[in-house]
Amino acid sequence: PSDGSDPSDGSDPSDGSEDEEERRRRESEQKESQRQSEIEQEMQRRMSDSNDQRQQQRKKSIAQGEDWNWDYDEVPVW
Repeated sequence: PSDGSDPSDGSDPSDGSEDEEERRRRESEQKESQRQSEIEQEMQRRMSDSNDQRQQQRKKSIAQGEDWNWDYDEVPVW
C-alpha cells in the first residue's frame, strides 16, 4: 500500500498528496452532511405541511358536524 491510498500506511505526508486526499475527503463529507440536513429539513417541512392539511380536514369535518370520535390520526371510529 505504498500508493498513499491507505492513510495508516505511514507514508510520508510531506509529499502533499495525502493532504490533498484528506482535504477532498473532508469536503465531500461536509457536502454529504449538508445534503443530509437539507433532506431532513425538507422532510420536516413536508410532515408539518401534511399535518396542517389534516388539521384543516379535521376542522372541515367538525364544521360539517362529523366531529365525534375523530382522533388525530384521521381515523373516524364509526
